[in-house]
Amino acid sequence: MLFLLLVLASFLPLQGAPREIFKAPVDDTYNLRATVAYVEKGPGLGFTTRLRLLLVDRANANRYWEIASISDLRGRTITVNSTDPVVDPWYGVWAAMFAYVGIDPRKDVRFVADPDANVVTSFLDGTSDAVLVLSNQVPMLRASPKNRGKLLIDMHVDGTWSKYYCCQLIVNRDWARQNPNATKRVTRALLRANDRVARDPAAAALAGVKKGMYAPEMYDIFLATFRSCTFEWREIDAEASLLFNAVQLSESKLVKGTPKQLVAQASNTGYLAELKRQYPRAG
Repeated sequence: MLFLLLVLASFLPLQGAPREIFKAPVDDTYNLRATVAYVEKGPGLGFTTRLRLLLVDRANANRYWEIASISDLRGRTITVNSTDPVVDPWYGVWAAMFAYVGIDPRKDVRFVADPDANVVTSFLDGTSDAVLVLSNQVPMLRASPKNRGKLLIDMHVDGTWSKYYCCQLIVNRDWARQNPNATKRVTRALLRANDRVARDPAAAALAGVKKGMYAPEMYDIFLATFRSCTFEWREIDAEASLLFNAVQLSESKLVKGTPKQLVAQASNTGYLAELKRQYPRAG
């Protein structure tokens, strides 16, 4: 999420957005599950975007059965940095996914929490049976001779997961209320940049190289990433996405409030709706 937002920001000047926006208490790496959990611990306000998130499982010849769906991860070992969805947003993703298929993430899966772990390395080393990655990591995983896994879920296209946003920008609620114009300007600029990336992925990938965000030899990987992702932010219901994930985390007992209470506290989609009316299509 952070990478994509930086590419968008580098590709399109932020149309008058003041520099203070970058000094605001913002954490743009949070996914929707972390946002829901964060509401109970801090003042969050988010808007959503859509990224490609993939679940890869490890094929192991020593196992008696093969993983064919997320349900088959019951009893398996997964490395995370923390089992607090606020500290480790990816644990929140796992928890929501497992809750949706009737698995209790606290009891039915062996999560190994290591704040210093590289979860991809743990997967490649065989100490973790599955890993969640963003789409720009997939080519590198596929190229690794240590990778014996296969793609299990692609949230970009697969079933229920493709119907909801996975991620968003989250900003301190008090700061946003005190600086409404700056918040709106940066939101508009990022979403309009989103449209430009969709129209010209090659230019966006080149912008990342020019800004020093990744080495020139990584250009092809990120160009392929942009071409494989959808950047359409108009079609999916942002509030419904939050509610869906709030329900899963509530069922996992990872949050205390009711799903509707959490959505009311966590979101303000009014300006997003206004932007959808103002810009009904990319162009």
